[in-house]
Parts: sequence; structure tokens; C-alpha cells
Amino acid sequence: MSTTLDGRKAKKNYAEFDEYISYQLQKTQTGIRSTDVFTALCGAAVFVVSYLLVFVVFDHWIVTGGFGPGMRVTLLAGLLLGIISWLGWKVAWPFFRRVNSLYAARVLEQASPELKSTLLNYVDLRSAAREVSPSILGSMENRAAVTLSHTEIDDAIDRSLLLKLSYALLIAVVLFSIYSVASPKKVW
Repeated sequence: MSTTLDGRKAKKNYAEFDEYISYQLQKTQTGIRSTDVFTALCGAAVFVVSYLLVFVVFDHWIVTGGFGPGMRVTLLAGLLLGIISWLGWKVAWPFFRRVNSLYAARVLEQASPELKSTLLNYVDLRSAAREVSPSILGSMENRAAVTLSHTEIDDAIDRSLLLKLSYALLIAVVLFSIYSVASPKKVW
């Protein structure tokens, strides 16, 4: 806090460099984790819709007389076991884990080459148990914070796989819808 002209304490309206870097790293970690979770959910949805389309086509046109009750239960059990395993491995497990701050720093540095390993080295030195000169750490902190202020965090996170899976889900839903409308046999 600083003192005003009349002697009263003024509120601090800015963040220190280390607070700003920590905030940006945490924001990146949260974005990476949520992107991974949504990608896994979208992948599971693509698999389920595609599976249903293939199952219905096989049931209507390829398997003579359609699948029997035992085979339907077996295929459904396999689908449910696979989806539950996938969601546990790719959604539940990462949801409760923390993204490493070094990995988040690496992602930010790849998006902003101006950082030139400053952020990664700063995070590594700050988390290390060894003694570092305060002037060196302060210089790295200053440079990393200033460069991060010009970096868009949301653009640093790679969402290309999520986008591709979203398109795949759209295509699978459209194909399933077209088949449902165009097929002379009822889907359900």
C-alpha cells in the first residue's frame, strides 16, 4: 500500500509481476484442462453417434433378420464399458489432476516466441529449492510479465483437435439424421 498526500493509506490497484504471472499460468492451466476434458467428451459423443449409425445400418441391411437380443445386449455392454472406461481415463482422471506449471509455461512460450524461454526458466527457478539472486529472478519476472501482458492466453491453447472432433460430431449427427429420414425402416 502507498500513502497519499494527506497521510491515509491508499489501496493497491495493480498486481505485482509475480501475481500476474501466477494468474496467467493458472488461467492457462485451467484452459488446457478444460480443453482436454471437452475434447474427450466430444470424442466420446462422436464414437457413440457413429456406433449407433453403423449398428443401425448393419441391423437393417447387412445382418439377415437383424441382430438377436443376445447380440444386442453384448454390443450394448461393450459400448457402455468402452465409453465408461474412456470417460474415466480421459475426463474424470484429468479433471481431478492439475496441469503442471512448467507445461503451461511451455504452451505460453510456444504461442509467444518473444518470451525466449524467460517464462519457462522463471517458473523452473521459482519452483526449485536452490538459491537464486533476487536481481536475476526480478529481471526475469519483469520481462516475463511484460511479454505476457501482450499475449492472448486463449489463443495459446491448442484447440484444433477439439475443433476437428466437433466437425466429426456434426457430420455423424447429420448422417444419422439423413439415414433416419431417408430409410424405409424405422431406426428405433
